[in-house]
Amino acid sequence: MIDMYYKIMYKKPSAVWVESKIIDDKIDPNYNNALYIECLDDRYRKLDCEIKQNGEIIDELTDYTANGSFGWLKQNVVYSDDTGVPFIRIKNITEDGFDFGDLVYINTESYDKLKKSKLNGGELLFSKTGSVGTTLVVPSNINKMSLADNIFKVIYKPNIDTYYIDAFFKSYYGKLWVKRLSQGGVQQTIIKNSFREIKIPIPSPEIQKYIGDKVRKAEELREEAKRLKKEVLDRLNTLLFNPNIKIDNNKFLYLDCKEIIDYKIGATIYRPKYVSNRRGLKQGIKLLKLKDISRKIYDGNHGSVHPKNILDEGDIPFIRAQDAHDGLVEINKYISNEEYRLLKHKTINYGDIVYGIKGSVGKGGIYLYENSDATVNPACVVISPKKLVNSGYLIEVLESDYFNNEIYRFAESDSTRPQISRTEFEELEVPMVSEEEQKAIGDLVFRRIKAINQSKQLIQEAKQDVEDLIEGNFDMSKVKANS
Repeated sequence: MIDMYYKIMYKKPSAVWVESKIIDDKIDPNYNNALYIECLDDRYRKLDCEIKQNGEIIDELTDYTANGSFGWLKQNVVYSDDTGVPFIRIKNITEDGFDFGDLVYINTESYDKLKKSKLNGGELLFSKTGSVGTTLVVPSNINKMSLADNIFKVIYKPNIDTYYIDAFFKSYYGKLWVKRLSQGGVQQTIIKNSFREIKIPIPSPEIQKYIGDKVRKAEELREEAKRLKKEVLDRLNTLLFNPNIKIDNNKFLYLDCKEIIDYKIGATIYRPKYVSNRRGLKQGIKLLKLKDISRKIYDGNHGSVHPKNILDEGDIPFIRAQDAHDGLVEINKYISNEEYRLLKHKTINYGDIVYGIKGSVGKGGIYLYENSDATVNPACVVISPKKLVNSGYLIEVLESDYFNNEIYRFAESDSTRPQISRTEFEELEVPMVSEEEQKAIGDLVFRRIKAINQSKQLIQEAKQDVEDLIEGNFDMSKVKANS
């Protein structure tokens, strides 16, 4: 129980009268903001479980700069190719686990010298700058990895479930504590001393384990999804591509007359890397235009939606290009029913593919929601595959390096952020295989998507459990039933 006295005079702008002992250590208007006092201090005062400062339950708190001075680090850290040791940066850490899409490496000698930031499994990683407060627990089965700057490596005491702590930091109240103790203007950061001051409810070991097990299971499902992704890529490569033909990055090559595209003239189209990309397909693979394997393809140019009318909560899902990636479609934004009625090409059916043709080009996902009242922005196309085309197989091809090269080949702008019109997109050719082979790959894709969705659901449940615990709504019978 925390004894305190305060009186909130105004919430916006915040004006709070507090007892002098409350500000002995922190004469800080942000720390004593009405929101934090009401949502954190007042709720914590009513909790019937132990509350500890983060620093009290930590065995080790370190980071990259703890290895030595900036001069020493500059001299001793040598980057490598992908034969080296993965060097984990903030962009590699997400709420859904590691993202190795843009990974850099250091050599083994550097790894050996960076003793403070070696990762062995079981540590909590916490981003301390930029997207402050993003956390994950390092899986126990990892290979060698080292931590880059701006991330804390935290090892908790043996009686603390690290996965429970991860769920706490992912919860609303964990994020409030991080926001309360962060500092800086445009680029927020949290220093070690402030990180240690975060107050964490410590329930019984049984409750910690119950919540932590959900995060552990989510991690297992993410690993299963990665394994399935690798299996899909291996099968796709075996089916479609000749391993003896590599992408040609020379300045020129000779064309066969059959490789001339009669409706297209342009130097970009016949760049060696694009021609060799097409040559890499196995002989006999059938190429069909997207418009010929789709019942319909439409884009988001169906009327203007003003940015102020795009909502965090609302009636109708509004899907942007960045919401469709890695085979999945996430619903993060909405529009009102009134706005929706003004648009045409509105419905998205279960199993349709949402795909980026501007901005996040070359990424997409399968729409797996029963509600067909949804729409997309102008950066997307919606593809309704024909009955004999497996949407799981198709999305893997559309997100493949092969197809991305095809998009860049025919893009309207020769840049790092190209775009392609819907009419040009419809003309692109897709390598097709038998229905049986499509289904074999599609089944793996849908198993992977299911694992990812289950993982996300478990994380949501763990966060909700922490919030229920702090709000006094936690159902202890769930723990007993689970034991």
